[in-house]
Amino acid sequence: MITIGIIIVVIIILPLVLSYRSRLKKEHEILHEISRIANQHNCTISKQELCGDFAIGIDTKNKFVFFKKKNKFQEYEQLINLADIKSCTINNGSKNDKALSLLCLVFKPITKDKPDIELEFYNANSSRQLSGELQSIETWHKLINEQLSHSK
Repeated sequence: MITIGIIIVVIIILPLVLSYRSRLKKEHEILHEISRIANQHNCTISKQELCGDFAIGIDTKNKFVFFKKKNKFQEYEQLINLADIKSCTINNGSKNDKALSLLCLVFKPITKDKPDIELEFYNANSSRQLSGELQSIETWHKLINEQLSHSK
């Protein structure tokens, strides 16, 4: 009986432990990748956050934002020099004004002929549900706009 009980507990707990370790490994990798991007540009990340399948960081001294998104549908990284940015807004694309389908930070460049830069925090096509992205985007929107106002 005891042996069967132990086997059942192991069968139930082992997948949870393996899933947890896999998630921690992915989180460590994505945080390491934005640190690598920052180091390549002689920057130091003063604040960073990992949320879902993306990591974002900022160098408040040199005024750079670093972003890395990695999931089974896409992988991209972005470096944004805030000296080249006029404003930062939130795009919360909704279908029929009900369901949130897209959540992005949108950077408007000072130079009008350059396209807007979008950092995708959430996309309903690749994520099942929100898991802190709304709070995260609001925090980063405020932090980046503070940096932009100090630059002017």
